[in-house]
Parts: sequence; C-alpha cells; structure tokens
Amino acid sequence: RTSRYRLNTQFANAEEAIAMSAIYAANHYTNVRGIACLTESGSTPLLMSRLSSGLPIFALSHHSQTLQKLCMCRGVIPLFFDASAFDHDSVDARAIEFLLDSGYLQKNDSMLLTKGATMGTTGGTNIMKILPVL
Repeated sequence: RTSRYRLNTQFANAEEAIAMSAIYAANHYTNVRGIACLTESGSTPLLMSRLSSGLPIFALSHHSQTLQKLCMCRGVIPLFFDASAFDHDSVDARAIEFLLDSGYLQKNDSMLLTKGATMGTTGGTNIMKILPVL
C-alpha cells in the first residue's frame, strides 16, 4: 500500500524533513530493523510516530520528561540513553551498542539513526544515517 500522507506538503524545518525522510528510508531499505532517534525534546520521534511503520522508533534521551511524554506515541520505545557522556564521533556506535546489548538488534542488522550536528540542542535534528550493526 502506498502512503500519500503529506505527499504534497512542504516541510517547515530540517527536523521535520529528517523525520519524514527517515520513516520513508527505513520502510524501503532492506535489513533496517528500527530507527534510533537521539533526542532532547522528543519532537523528532513524535513526528515519525504519525506515519505507519512496522519498525520500532527508539527514542534515546536522558531527559525523563521527554521519555514519559513519548510513552504515548505509536511505535515509539523511549529508552534512557545519555548521549552527552560520549563525543559526537563515538555516539553513533555507542547507541547501536546500547540497542544491541538491550536485545533490540542483532548482528548484521542495519539501523537508521537521526541526531543533531550539535548535540544537546533542542530542535537541531539535521543528520540521518543508515548504520550496520557489527
């Protein structure tokens, strides 16, 4: 079934464009087992949850209020993860390792990850990556 949701809509900002692009890419890329969102406010996983997907959306945050808010979003699994404990270059691998150790991923899966170029900034999601689980 082809979704026509927001097909002719312009995105308001980079965060919305990344959220919609991530869902589309995850649904159409072979071997992706979920989407990991490094998030401060929870708005990126909230935007993603508006689209139907059989894939889990892992909202990774160290803000308890954000995690509580996301408990009510369809397809979102809120998990405590303190990205500020890692540098920008290693946080991707640490997030994948965290999900692998938690049993959400298996070796040889792929994972789509979203984050901001400046960590710790609300509304700054502007990066999307497809990463192998090694």
